[in-house]
Amino acid sequence: QITNIAEKLEAEKRIISQYFDDESFINQLNELTKILSNIYKNLENISNHNVNRFLDLQNKLLNKYKNDFKEHLKLISLNEINTKIIGLDLIENRKISKIISQTSYISSIGINQWLELIDALNRNSLFLTSVEQLKKHHSNLIDKRLKDELSRIPDSTDSSFIKEFEQQFYLNHELTYEEFLQTAESKLTEQELFARKEFVNKRNEKHEIEELKRKQEEQTETYKNYMKFSDKEFERRLRKQ
Repeated sequence: QITNIAEKLEAEKRIISQYFDDESFINQLNELTKILSNIYKNLENISNHNVNRFLDLQNKLLNKYKNDFKEHLKLISLNEINTKIIGLDLIENRKISKIISQTSYISSIGINQWLELIDALNRNSLFLTSVEQLKKHHSNLIDKRLKDELSRIPDSTDSSFIKEFEQQFYLNHELTYEEFLQTAESKLTEQELFARKEFVNKRNEKHEIEELKRKQEEQTETYKNYMKFSDKEFERRLRKQ
């Protein structure tokens, strides 16, 4: 870009020289052109120097970080080797299991194979003993959990209420006394609401019956009054209607 400016200045000088015959002006123009050319050359040298320094710095940085990256890769490689050695040793000594690199699928066995397996297990005394021990252990856990829940129930609680909780607990082993109490209170509230609704309905029915009875009595009284009228009075009232 600097070279292009110098060449453009030289071309402009030649054009200007064609229109001026003054020797002094042309000499000044030549002198000015030389000065500007020197400035452009110095700028070009400085720019080239700066570019070279920048490229040198860039190369040094690239080499530095490239070497650091290589060293980092070496450490990673060494760590992978050490990890592999340690992992294989743990697998061989059955401390850990080998990681499955990809998902594998095992087909389920057929119904006949299941039946054969169940028959074989039912004839296996070791399996049957293990099942009984498991049942006993499970029963003990349930009893322990029930005992813990019963210990949280206040002594003043009705025994029938506690008995009902025990029955519900054996149906649902995850049930807590707090949950049972909330459910019971909710049901009690629903029963109270239902009873209140029934009471309101019955009261409304009673009011309707009394109102109907009152109207019937009024109609009966009106009929009796009509029956007391004489024929002339009765005819007069009919004409008025």
